[in-house]
Amino acid sequence: MILIITPCIVVLACALFTIFRFYQSEKFVKTQEQWLFSFIRNSRRLIEHLPKHRGMANAFLKGDGSFKSPLMSIQSEIDSDLEALKKLLMKKEAVIKDDAIQYMFDDWQTLKQQVLTLSPQVSFSKHTRLIGQFLETLEDTTELTYFKNRIDNFHQRLLNSIVSDIPLLAETIGQARGIGTGVAAQAECSVENRIKLIYLLERSKKIINNSLNPLLNYGKIDSSPLKSEFDTSMNNCNTFLDTLRSTLIDAESIEIEPNQYYQTATHAIESTYTLFDKILPIIENTKTH
Repeated sequence: MILIITPCIVVLACALFTIFRFYQSEKFVKTQEQWLFSFIRNSRRLIEHLPKHRGMANAFLKGDGSFKSPLMSIQSEIDSDLEALKKLLMKKEAVIKDDAIQYMFDDWQTLKQQVLTLSPQVSFSKHTRLIGQFLETLEDTTELTYFKNRIDNFHQRLLNSIVSDIPLLAETIGQARGIGTGVAAQAECSVENRIKLIYLLERSKKIINNSLNPLLNYGKIDSSPLKSEFDTSMNNCNTFLDTLRSTLIDAESIEIEPNQYYQTATHAIESTYTLFDKILPIIENTKTH
């Protein structure tokens, strides 16, 4: 009898242990998913503020002193963004650790200290490289979690839009804002800058037409409240791109005020992040499998 009961106890114990491990694993996955959403939110603030800093620095370094005060203000916001991100990376459920991207924090500190003494070209290049590194980190970190494989195709496409397409569009317009604000400040567009602006305009249109508009036409969005946000965001982006072409690229003389151009670009970028903020809760609340 003992010989019969003992195997049963062993089997039962193994089954209970397996169930325990499953729920522990599921709990960890859920915790990691919540961490991912926090990481996305923190990164979203950072990749919004860094391009603003780049554009203001570019205008200031090209002679518009009115940008110095807001430049200092946005630096404080970026410091706060990075501090919040660093705390998040120290959590045990973090997919990546703070030492993995410490070099980015160091690069920001160096850039912040030097920004007022750099040439416009060097400042723009250093900003753009740093922003690109954070964009890559956002997309790569999302890929490292289980979440993407636990949601349906529609929500995967939505997730991809906020960790890749929308930030990339915002950054491309941000580069056009930075270069264009400097051009407007000098009231002169060199051949080199015109070529860069044409490239950024075409790249922005490609993201809109090849990545975001197809998502807009996806059946589930066409009949949802997201359609209005998509329409508004894409219209604002296209309005800025039209302004870029007419006032800088095709203009015989540069007459647009730097601040007007900057604000038009900023309005377009902010509308992409409004769209971002509408999509994120939808993804958070989706059912996983």
